[in-house]
Amino acid sequence: MIRFDRMRVLTDEGVIDTVVLTDDVASTVGRHWNAINHYRLTGDTGRLAEFEDERINFHRLLTDPDAIDDWERRGDLDDLDSIYADGSE
Repeated sequence: MIRFDRMRVLTDEGVIDTVVLTDDVASTVGRHWNAINHYRLTGDTGRLAEFEDERINFHRLLTDPDAIDDWERRGDLDDLDSIYADGSE
């Protein structure tokens, strides 16, 4: 299904907003955030491996636990009320 949502993704450059055009891409973004949150809660990196070399609109999804820790220490992961850039859904 075609869609036009702006979603947040975590990349090497930090959290960015990008356009998501299909349900499959939106699902990938959601599963990536779930893997990040699982890592943050448990320290288990296993779920991040699924997204190694995965890209959304040319942006590589971040899977490096040390880099995720760096973004968390900066507080960039604390303010995410929604993975949708406009706060919907």
